Amino acid sequence: MDKDRIVVAGGYGAVGSIVCRELGYRFPGKVYAAGRSLERAEQLSRETEGRVLPMQLDISRPVDPKLLEGVKLVVMCLDQKDVSFVRICLLSGAHYIDVSANISFQAQVEALQKEAERGGATAVMNVGLAPGVTNLLALEACRRLDRTEAIENYDPARAGR
Repeated sequence: MDKDRIVVAGGYGAVGSIVCRELGYRFPGKVYAAGRSLERAEQLSRETEGRVLPMQLDISRPVDPKLLEGVKLVVMCLDQKDVSFVRICLLSGAHYIDVSANISFQAQVEALQKEAERGGATAVMNVGLAPGVTNLLALEACRRLDRTEAIENYDPARAGR
């Protein structure tokens, strides 16, 4: 079986639906909006005229590795409490991209290096807006400026915490 499917966990949410729509245009019929609500995933599938397909997936429960057969990439748009699902992805050979910014979770994923090597998969963490895009913008600013002493990313939602 060819590994050509893309699963977007949280695929009908605020971030996931954008990811699904964009990928659906590039890879129609290969992208799956996955989440606990099959009804919401089916609604997104209808809205995209079938370019994005529905999939029921509850990562808070044990996931059968067979569900990831044929999956080349998993894009995670949900916060997670443990790395069980990530482990299954990596061992099945599905590359894993995570848009969350949870540093302690990232450390747990980094500890799965042997599983990733065994499955021939890669995990890429923190690819969301902040961190992620903001870090790339900061890097570009450093490259263009003659001198940089510090760059601070300000998140008003986290101010005062």
